Amino acid sequence: MADQPQLIHAFFVTTDDSADPTPVFESLGRVMLDLIWLRVNPSELVLRGQNTLRVDLFDLESGQPALTGELTRELSVGGRFALRVTSDGDATSYELCEDGKELRAGHGPANEVAETLAEHDLEWSVLAQAAAIEGPEIEIVDEDGNPAEPPEGTVAPDYSDIAGPGTGVLVRGRLLALPVGAPRWPELFHFHTRLDNPDDDDDDETDETDELAEQLDRIDDHVDYDDEDDDDDDDEEPDEDQLALVLLDRERADELWALPVSEVRSFLELIRPMARRVLGPLAHALHDEVLPKLAKAPADAIVSELDHDDATLYEVLSMATAVAYVIGDDLSYYDECFFPLLCMRGSEVSERAVADGLEDIEGAGVLAALTEVLPYSVPDGSMLESFDDREIAPLAHWAVKDDSYEGSLFLLDVERLEKQLVDFDAGAFSQRVERFHAAWHAAQNDGESLDEWLEGRVEIDRDELEMFTETIAELQLVLQLAAINELTPALLFYG
Repeated sequence: MADQPQLIHAFFVTTDDSADPTPVFESLGRVMLDLIWLRVNPSELVLRGQNTLRVDLFDLESGQPALTGELTRELSVGGRFALRVTSDGDATSYELCEDGKELRAGHGPANEVAETLAEHDLEWSVLAQAAAIEGPEIEIVDEDGNPAEPPEGTVAPDYSDIAGPGTGVLVRGRLLALPVGAPRWPELFHFHTRLDNPDDDDDDETDETDELAEQLDRIDDHVDYDDEDDDDDDDEEPDEDQLALVLLDRERADELWALPVSEVRSFLELIRPMARRVLGPLAHALHDEVLPKLAKAPADAIVSELDHDDATLYEVLSMATAVAYVIGDDLSYYDECFFPLLCMRGSEVSERAVADGLEDIEGAGVLAALTEVLPYSVPDGSMLESFDDREIAPLAHWAVKDDSYEGSLFLLDVERLEKQLVDFDAGAFSQRVERFHAAWHAAQNDGESLDEWLEGRVEIDRDELEMFTETIAELQLVLQLAAINELTPALLFYG
């Protein structure tokens, strides 16, 4: 039970027998909400003799209820009834609308509100259950206004942090369905890199890989990376080539590609204030190349019919449709460490191999040492060792000239990668790490106990294990999002 009453901010909208949520999503689009964690489910509440859907909206970043004064009216457009109920445990307010017009609104103690709602044929006890008002300290009344005990099961579930049935995320006009059990993970929905500054004060961590993270009790579960300001010119520049995986809405990108210049310019002007978060390293191309080029083109010209020396404009448009991202990191980390680790099988460690490779792994973290010493099998492609060339294709195939592609985005066939993630055995991996540590310590034979030796490795190995567990959790969830929402995975190369 929470120490403080939970703020409830729920909407109820009448629906037909099909309980189709489409009108709800259309209403959300009209009020221009963005970065919203939402839940839409059938409700027990009957409003004016009609079944209802309950709509819960939360700010994606904070998890707090998203308060908007326009939505109740918009939800009722089209001859529907819509009701908003807000309660902080002491007072309750409501707004009842029909077909875009307010019928009645008010606020006050729960008993008074219950009497008022009864005039509109609303059973307050059912409403209290539907709103999942939490805690015995909150007065719940029956339909006669008499105090009632909270019915069993009415404590609010943690649906603002963990996805349940009917949960989705609204990202730049695109509604993404979420797999049940997915955590609220704001960073996944904007471009982010390992170089972003971690927020030391943020204790909200994603526990997607406990079994793996607990292989050393000295290793924390997770590292969180905070957002950076779009206008921050002091971002740390990478020292080597970088790689990120993004999810593109190619259908939307192709629609933009077929529009007149004027409409595409308007769309990209909307993206401009959030360019760094949406486009990542391609934000510079938007400012320096794409918008100036479109400004010089005839307003009624079709964008795809302009003269294109390269794929820059098409890649920027495609990235503008991106809605989910796996953290950007050194290409060498992904290709020489992360993906090879997914290819390792079993938990056996050759002590002889470790002893023979001591010189090569001196000063390395445990995961880098694993991939240096232990065998693994990868396709050994020409672009990336970890992927076959047939799994990677230029985003804009028409821009390939003389077998050369100057672009940054490549489509990725993730069928084999998805199977690797399904087959990945965290328990066996943990055992392999432990056995490798033991073999590494034994091969050095410097008289220090294993516990003492491990204590000296805490910092470097914790960092590597945190990186690996976080990245594998991100990748698993992002690929699930791709499958559920029919999005296209792509690799973004930058430096």
